[in-house]
Amino acid sequence: MAIRYTEQRDNGLFYYQRAVPTDLRNRLPTKIIKVPLGTADPAVALKKVKLLNAKHERQWDLLRADPNASAEAAEVQALHLLLEHGLTPHAPTQDEAALDALLRPFEAAREAYAGDCDETYRQADPRSYLGPVEVAALDLLKPKKDKLKDALEVYLRAHQKGDSEDRRKSAEGAIAVFVAAVGDKPVRDIRREHVRIFIEHEAARGRKTGTTRRYLNELRAVFSKYVLEKELHLPNPFEKPTIKNEGEDAEEGRPLSDADWSRLAGICRTVDDSARWAIALQMGTGARIGEVVGLTLAEVILDAPIPYVVFTKNSARGIKTDKAATNGRRKKDSFRGVPLVGVALWAAKRIHEAAAPGQAFAFPQYVGEDGKAKNGSASATLNKWIKAQGFEEHTSHDFRHTLRDRLRNTGCPAEVALEIGGWAKEFVGDKVYGDGHTLSIRQKHLQAAVGES
Repeated sequence: MAIRYTEQRDNGLFYYQRAVPTDLRNRLPTKIIKVPLGTADPAVALKKVKLLNAKHERQWDLLRADPNASAEAAEVQALHLLLEHGLTPHAPTQDEAALDALLRPFEAAREAYAGDCDETYRQADPRSYLGPVEVAALDLLKPKKDKLKDALEVYLRAHQKGDSEDRRKSAEGAIAVFVAAVGDKPVRDIRREHVRIFIEHEAARGRKTGTTRRYLNELRAVFSKYVLEKELHLPNPFEKPTIKNEGEDAEEGRPLSDADWSRLAGICRTVDDSARWAIALQMGTGARIGEVVGLTLAEVILDAPIPYVVFTKNSARGIKTDKAATNGRRKKDSFRGVPLVGVALWAAKRIHEAAAPGQAFAFPQYVGEDGKAKNGSASATLNKWIKAQGFEEHTSHDFRHTLRDRLRNTGCPAEVALEIGGWAKEFVGDKVYGDGHTLSIRQKHLQAAVGES
């Protein structure tokens, strides 16, 4: 489908590109107007092109009619025209008397243009009988339809963690991928068919089914919160979609070999900086990256008979909670103490030795101005470095799988291993009541699994 004034690039997305008329180039800042349309759907691109053409042609008409006008003057004057009549741009409803007062002269101009020809009246383009300011006013009267990006703002305002940079980025990423696949549709117009198209689009791109599911979960949450906050009665098209062969393409964690484990621990000790201390703590505790980079200094405890680190909810981040002990009926806050041995103990000592006076967090570079841990950027940075050391097949999350294997291979009871790593309890018999095992027992098994590496 060929669309005038567009080009479709290698990523499949359409871009609007139109030359400014020769007689107006000395009055505009560019000779060619370029706008990314944010869609690979030709039908959606065509609609956007029509709107852009109308906007720019209206501006050009005004520039030709008024030597002193600017390209944005029509929109500004149109806004003032609406406000003078007591009308609100893009409002879902308007005062009928005020609207009639504005449109009466528009209608008179249309009748005068058409004369006695009914067909001309019906098909008349407003640009044929109105000036650019009046045409712009008609566009401003069209009710605004919230898109997913608008719904996102509603979602973040109402979300408990709406001020989190990671929460915003996760939702924005899912929306961007969905819009690229099906177009930037109004929220009310999104249907189950669009979700199916999105799933098929991602499969064709080679996207992992687990990643597609994460996107759909984000989109479902945004849509659900938007509908709730706006008091709408709309079915959620993102609810329980089917992804063919879901999970079959999932890659199991790749534990590090003993040689690779020792080599990476040695590199961390040699480089000896804050990012390497984070990796070392992960290696020796099996913790998630978000749990590590959100640690406070007070949670890294060295002045105790058994040095240990506490993983629990704090101001920077939460902890993945374990609902197994209550069969999912309620949230159980995680609070686990993990002894520090080997390379993790070395990292903990270096963290305290290098801490500045008044420093609150163990890794302040990974805590944003909002006081929240930047899990995403930390993960990306550390994983990039790990791969650069020759561990192309590994990510920092593989340290959890590695430690789990090492604990199992040294005869660590499953119950103790679960307490150390904060893994979900897998069987009824694995549920831990009370405070679990003492630090000394956990230390013994960690020492056997990690050693002095």
